[in-house]
Amino acid sequence: MLKSMNIRNIWLVINYVCNNKCIWCYEEGQIAKTMSRELSFEIIDFLNELGINSLSLIGGEPTLHPNIFEIISYSKNKGINSGLVTNGRKLSDKNFLEKLVNAGMKGVGISIEGFNPETHDNITRVKGSYTETIKGIENCIEIKVHTVTTTTICKENVDYLENIINVLSEKGVKDIGFNICTPSPNTKNESCINPKEASKLIEKLYLYGKGKDVRIKSITSLPICNIYSEVREEMLSQRLLNQFCQMYTGSGFAVDPEGKILPCVHWPEHPIGSILEKCSVISVDKFINFWENPEELPYKLRKFLLKYPSQKCAEDTKHWGNCIGGCPLFWIYNEPEKEIKGI
Repeated sequence: MLKSMNIRNIWLVINYVCNNKCIWCYEEGQIAKTMSRELSFEIIDFLNELGINSLSLIGGEPTLHPNIFEIISYSKNKGINSGLVTNGRKLSDKNFLEKLVNAGMKGVGISIEGFNPETHDNITRVKGSYTETIKGIENCIEIKVHTVTTTTICKENVDYLENIINVLSEKGVKDIGFNICTPSPNTKNESCINPKEASKLIEKLYLYGKGKDVRIKSITSLPICNIYSEVREEMLSQRLLNQFCQMYTGSGFAVDPEGKILPCVHWPEHPIGSILEKCSVISVDKFINFWENPEELPYKLRKFLLKYPSQKCAEDTKHWGNCIGGCPLFWIYNEPEKEIKGI
């Protein structure tokens, strides 16, 4: 194992199958593929050798994978803590949830997009999804599963985000995360809001959540200069403001159902390599050489992305390097000079 490697965030995309049809989904249009049980085990062996101790299982909807319990159990036996990124609908079945916990699941991130059936189901485009998601959250709280909720801020829910906090607070949720709807490399998503508006919303939601005794976290990397200085420093001190993206630092990657390496789960159509060679998972040494080689695509992508999106970033000597000006996907369709305030 190469000790200098800084990889800590791994997302295993075990399927592209989902029981929701969210209007902003970055995976919409993907063929409904499912990672084989055998490949998932091989990848977990690889991650164990790489020195990874935590893993996020994501989809699609990972709870729909036919071998989900086995994958979690195998991960646990290899010393890797696995959590689920899920819409929570299957967790409405308490027996199913308890089987996940017994298999070794360490926690869940549950997506909720509205504060009642109408607002949530309008975004998921599946009638009844809100009722199941809320029941899933209630079950997790009841049996004391570590639970974080995530809401993707978009044009369709931007006016009632505080209502979502109210509902979750009443259910006993203490950690509420917010993603920002971002475009894909190929498609401008009409549900997206601009980074400046997103930053001010995060500031407002943090203060609102503070009054409710819940922790509000920004999951998407934002230009932190856009957030009022006192709030910014308070959130940074509590690690509630995401400053960087693993694509810039090489600190993480995703693996799709076919073993392709993705720089981010939001880039399903843009793999930067494969974890497979001749149908077998490559050796750790070979992967390290690939990941750190200046002539290979992962290194070239990091070098290309790690640049000031705005001259204002170059002038922020205090934060630059931790803050990298926000998610690079913002700047496909937004102008950094207009969207980044600067210190």
